[in-house]
Amino acid sequence: MSITKQSVSVLFRDLILFIVNFFISILLARTLGPKALAEYFILILITLIADTIFRFKFEIAYVYFGNRDDKKNEVKYISTINIVTCFSLLLFLFIFIFFSSFLFNRWNLSGNIYTNVTIIFLQVLASFFYTNYSYYHIKLGNINVFNSMLLIKTLLFLLLIIICYFTNSLSIITIFNVNSIAILIALLYGIKKLNNFKFTQFKIDHSLLKKMFSYTKNVYLIGTLTQLNSIFFKSVLPNFLSKSNYSFLSISLDRILLINKVPDSINVVLFPKLSSSNDNNFNINIIIKSIRVSFIVLVFLFFLTAPFLNFFIIQIYGIEYLKVSHLLLIIFPGYILYSLSTISNQFFMTNGRNNFILKNLIFFNISLFILFFFLKDKITLYSSAILISISYFILGMFNFYIFKFYSKIKFKNFLPNSSDFTFIFTKIKLIK
Repeated sequence: MSITKQSVSVLFRDLILFIVNFFISILLARTLGPKALAEYFILILITLIADTIFRFKFEIAYVYFGNRDDKKNEVKYISTINIVTCFSLLLFLFIFIFFSSFLFNRWNLSGNIYTNVTIIFLQVLASFFYTNYSYYHIKLGNINVFNSMLLIKTLLFLLLIIICYFTNSLSIITIFNVNSIAILIALLYGIKKLNNFKFTQFKIDHSLLKKMFSYTKNVYLIGTLTQLNSIFFKSVLPNFLSKSNYSFLSISLDRILLINKVPDSINVVLFPKLSSSNDNNFNINIIIKSIRVSFIVLVFLFFLTAPFLNFFIIQIYGIEYLKVSHLLLIIFPGYILYSLSTISNQFFMTNGRNNFILKNLIFFNISLFILFFFLKDKITLYSSAILISISYFILGMFNFYIFKFYSKIKFKNFLPNSSDFTFIFTKIKLIK
């Protein structure tokens, strides 16, 4: 299957998932209300922190090395990664329990602390192994299985949420519990589909561990520093905004992720393809083409939906959530540039030069913290959205600059041309 067809397959899946997740967010917003929804977003933030800091990204190294290594090592790779995941989960649990009282008091969260710790850890545990097996299938080229895992997880979560909604049992605790159940069932499906492997061992292969660590250390730092921007805002802003305003901003940041669907669908397919290619010029041309096509699609979708954004938000969430549409329009310009720049990062991720991305992120995050320090006394709902948009814009510009510099391409290569429109129309006809 070609890169385009695989990307369209992933994009189509992501659009279905977005619609389903959008419907779920409506149920949660209308049932919980702005203040309780803010507490839910804060608990979700803890799972994001866990994924960012305690998931060591060895599964990504498996995709990178697995395409270049002997297929006899498949079981050794999977066994080693699963054991590392168990260790990371225990480390997260220990640290989370130690700091739980401080965090929940700091954010003024209601509910029993130990209940919250339990539901969060169960979801993190399920998510870590689910991510592992998703990458196992990506490496093996099982895009249909990967898509099915995501669909099972999301559609089952929707079904359970609807049942809870009509039985008047929808609460923050039940939301976490049913989400964990949905993730576990999707994980079991992914495990079952690895039927070509016989797991005859459960031990660490130290040579593979060392090799994966040599690659993953930069990938881990890149992932952590990339997410640090989002984590920083989501963890600090509750101290400056009311729970209702924090809820509005959190919804906006979640909905803006729709922009990522186009680049992400391409990145999922590009990473294993480019990892197995040694033709640098070929890789650069594919990346440039993907950026231009994604830009055209995203700008078209924006101008198609922007005039109706106020109407959609009022009809879907209610009049009290109208500020969400304003925040989305503020964040969009910066986020679209950052989202497109993630495609250019594949150039460094697949040729072992990801240290360039790392240096870029270190400089960016230091600049962000300095900027926030000087502006913290002027933080409001809308100034927060402006600062977030500016930070994503700057990060996107940094990413594009280092890609342009090391790939030796000219700026005009980034600009869409008639061939890109022809390419899009041709692919649309083929899909029909």
